[in-house]
Amino acid sequence: MKRVLNWFITGNHSSKHSVNVQDRPVFAVNINADALVSNYRGMAQLQL
Repeated sequence: MKRVLNWFITGNHSSKHSVNVQDRPVFAVNINADALVSNYRGMAQLQL
């Protein structure tokens, strides 16, 4: 799931804050050497 929030400070694209939050997969290798998704971890990104 991905969520994005943008906040425009002056009304144009020259000045804004962005927050991006995602659930990213974590991969594990089983005994057959197959990469499988073991769980998900959160990731947050802040852009100023």
